[in-house]
Amino acid sequence: MNQINFTFLISLSIILITYLFKKVSIIDQKDGDSLVKIVMNITLPSLIIIVFSNIELNLNLIFLPLICILFGILSWLLAGKLLKNLPRYNKGSLLISLLGFNIGLFAYPFVENIWGTRGLQYIAFFDMGNAVIIFGLTYIVASFYSDQESEFSLGLIFKKLITFIPLMSYFLALALSLTGINFSNTIVYSILDKFAAINGPLVLMILGLYLDFSLEKSEIKEIFKVVSFKYILGLIIGVSLYFIVPFGKLYRAVILISLIMPTGMAVIPYSLENNLNLKLSASIVNLTNIISFTLLWIVFNFLPI
Repeated sequence: MNQINFTFLISLSIILITYLFKKVSIIDQKDGDSLVKIVMNITLPSLIIIVFSNIELNLNLIFLPLICILFGILSWLLAGKLLKNLPRYNKGSLLISLLGFNIGLFAYPFVENIWGTRGLQYIAFFDMGNAVIIFGLTYIVASFYSDQESEFSLGLIFKKLITFIPLMSYFLALALSLTGINFSNTIVYSILDKFAAINGPLVLMILGLYLDFSLEKSEIKEIFKVVSFKYILGLIIGVSLYFIVPFGKLYRAVILISLIMPTGMAVIPYSLENNLNLKLSASIVNLTNIISFTLLWIVFNFLPI
């Protein structure tokens, strides 16, 4: 068994074991909520700082977040036409499900284990743009389709961005890299390194805790329409950029897999807060997790770096 298949087998085993523990009530989804807080506020920021502390900055990297932001805007414009005849209640949930990706809580363990630190650095830069889409455009769209008067302002969006700890970790790590500060021999680095080491297993456990094979049957047509649109557009743009972008193979491969990542988990609280169709959003999140896992395995196996 090659390294890629072995990595996926171990990862799938952790996901399914955690899912089994949930089914027999040893743990429940509330534990997943706690793990998400730990990952988003402790282990993922630690991993970002460790990874970025040794990065070689160049202008090529700026295209990664820009590609993500432009793709999010394109998805929004095209999906608005695709879903124009749907009830407002459903349209809002479906639209936000197409904006942004679940990268930090999905792709990082696979990229780190298979493509190493360099691959992780690339996808982390892409994820910076993803944070802007999730906490900017997605938040605006969810608020627009809300059936209640919700507070909305650019100041509120800015507040969400600057209080999102992983995004602030990117900026801190970049500042350290730009100023040439090396803290790799300090106790702070050692502590962050320990936290970073457990990020992968925790992310896989979160996927297991949130795994759900049920779909909202009454709206299955809309679900498959949106999911098909998401992956067809992602694959068309991703494959096109893979052959067009004049950078290294790993750089281009990271763009490709990033554009076929699952729907961001933020759509669930956004649907809840704005009285959108929560079951519809949750169904899309679960279905795209399964599809993206399969596509990721295919890309890693048939696009060796």
